[in-house]
Amino acid sequence: TDVAADAARNVYIVDAGNYHIDKVTPAGQLSVWAFDGNFGVPIDGAQLSSPIRNIYNIAVDQEDGTVYVTDADDHVLKISGGQVSRYAGTGTAAASVAGPALASPMDRPYGVALGNNGLYVADFGNHTVDFIAPPQTVPSPPRNLTVTPTAGGAQVSFRPPRFDGGLPIQRYEYTADGGASWHTLATTPVSGGRLSGTVAGLADGTAYQLLVRAVNGLGG
Repeated sequence: TDVAADAARNVYIVDAGNYHIDKVTPAGQLSVWAFDGNFGVPIDGAQLSSPIRNIYNIAVDQEDGTVYVTDADDHVLKISGGQVSRYAGTGTAAASVAGPALASPMDRPYGVALGNNGLYVADFGNHTVDFIAPPQTVPSPPRNLTVTPTAGGAQVSFRPPRFDGGLPIQRYEYTADGGASWHTLATTPVSGGRLSGTVAGLADGTAYQLLVRAVNGLGG
């Protein structure tokens, strides 16, 4: 009933009639990737050991490969690190309620899509789109970092994190010593939705590994 791909070009196929998810690698190899092929209430645990009832849609996080699927019998499930877990819904069909995702009923959640700061679910029976924010945490890493050497320093450019951790990003920091010390990086917007900043105080002719992180109220 649905198909999605990850950043490594693996394709995930919702095989609803067989009650599992298939994975096809870029080399064309197919395997059963999740669920045990039986009809039943999903169980938290190993992703190949849980039954599923009415698997419907799928979304893949392009940053970390986490997979989200809807069980139209009133659950949203998360698959990560070889484990499947219930992510939203109580398994009872009823009106959704604002608050903890696992404490709110749903009524036939069908579509699922990832946004910049959370998951959107088409709650068909309630005629709503539900938003599920992940737990507050530090931001995900800045993306597509490029470094251009300059005299005594470097110019860095990057895209902001896909996820701000559920809190506003307060600043960006850089390290040139493997994370032993971090320094504030002043940034300005440039074209293509990127940010640019200048790193000074580097010795010409010396190799450095520059890393950049985003910082919110919980850290970076």
